[in-house]
Amino acid sequence: MISPLTPMAIKGVIWYQGESNAGRAEAYRELFSGMIQDWRSKWGQGDFPFIFVQLAGFDTKRANDDWPSLREAQAMASNLPNTGMAVAIDIGEKDDIHPKNKQEVGRRLGLAALKVAYGQEVAHSGPVFKSMKIDGQKAFLEFDHAEGGLQVKDRYGYIKGFAIAGADQKFHWAKVYPENGKLVVYSENVDQPVAVRYAWENYPGDANLFNREGLPMAPFRTDNWPGKTKGIRFKPANFLTVDKANRFLRNLNPDLIINNRVDKGRQGMQGMNKDDEKKYAGDFGTPEQEILEGTSDFDWEACMTMNDTWGYKSYDDNWKSSDTLIHYLIDIVAKGGNFLLNVGPTAEGLIPQPSVDRLAEMGDWLAINAEAVYAAGSHKVYKEGQHIRYTVSNDGKYVYAIMLKWPDNNSLMLENVIPKAESEIRLLGYDRPLSWEVDPEESELVINLPKELRDEAKRPGKYAWSLKIPI
Repeated sequence: MISPLTPMAIKGVIWYQGESNAGRAEAYRELFSGMIQDWRSKWGQGDFPFIFVQLAGFDTKRANDDWPSLREAQAMASNLPNTGMAVAIDIGEKDDIHPKNKQEVGRRLGLAALKVAYGQEVAHSGPVFKSMKIDGQKAFLEFDHAEGGLQVKDRYGYIKGFAIAGADQKFHWAKVYPENGKLVVYSENVDQPVAVRYAWENYPGDANLFNREGLPMAPFRTDNWPGKTKGIRFKPANFLTVDKANRFLRNLNPDLIINNRVDKGRQGMQGMNKDDEKKYAGDFGTPEQEILEGTSDFDWEACMTMNDTWGYKSYDDNWKSSDTLIHYLIDIVAKGGNFLLNVGPTAEGLIPQPSVDRLAEMGDWLAINAEAVYAAGSHKVYKEGQHIRYTVSNDGKYVYAIMLKWPDNNSLMLENVIPKAESEIRLLGYDRPLSWEVDPEESELVINLPKELRDEAKRPGKYAWSLKIPI
């Protein structure tokens, strides 16, 4: 998704997401931090600022700890350099997953950005748990970002939202009072406490601690006892009914499907045949199988897979290499068509390595040539010869001549496009304009490609190359 953007400069990221990952919150510890590091690696501009919103309170109507665990996973990403977290636990609405007070969320994101992105000395965080000591029946807690003291938003001054447990891991609501810059937490029901939690609910509506700057205390726990999402990495997929699959695909009407083969069986993007009477789309074949068997009533020009782990020999020939996939994609777009890239994991949450390789190479190609595909439509002339495809920019100012094969003599002649006088013709991914002329006798555009690019290793990418020509 980000490959077309990575050639551009970036100042930082603001991120607000996580609800759909709550059911596998523990895995989000790796996923979220890994995504931040991967984006920074892909842009190659160092550890740019990454500011994010921690999940607000919301009553999911489920008696479990998935949202608190997700908030904890988000907070762990704060350990990465140049990150900032806006706590929104107090802004949430019990029955609305989208809290209305976006202004306060934006203000807190702004404070974090001022600190992380611009280095200003501003209060950007509410109190954050630092340490705990046990003395008898009481737990003594210390916090960072609470130098001016804590304030309680309660008309009677009661601190709420804390629970305490002993070694039996059974939590009881706790009484809390401040003492010498610390919070003292205890319960008559716990003689020997070992763990304290704060705001550890999906919707902790009574959590009411803030610092003097008015920023809320972040939810936390002092224990590391396994939660209910431990070991859950992917949600089981819901079955897609035949009617829903057909409606989706008929609305999309793809001219090309690039499908990920995930197992040796009838799996993948299901539900192509409207006449299939089986109840669930998961019960019958993939688009490739139905097209090749002649049982599909869809008229797709091409349908192919990214790996060769299909279990039936007669269909294995439908597997395509990266260059073929890219060339088909270019061909479809140049004709004014659209394509569907379908990627799904196995039941174990894995994607076959051949598919990973294909996706990586397609991503690398799109990172260089995205504008010739995503920001362009069909040209009045679809192709020239066997190895040139044309697209035109949406604003009509440029034609992209996409070479499916590098010219043997390093020179290219085009009959169907003539640039404006003194225009700069560019090879996407190459940093200097190209030399060109118009042959008056043949009315052909002659483009001289740089000699250094005779070396394949020095070309911008591989498999296909896009020339950007002003018209």
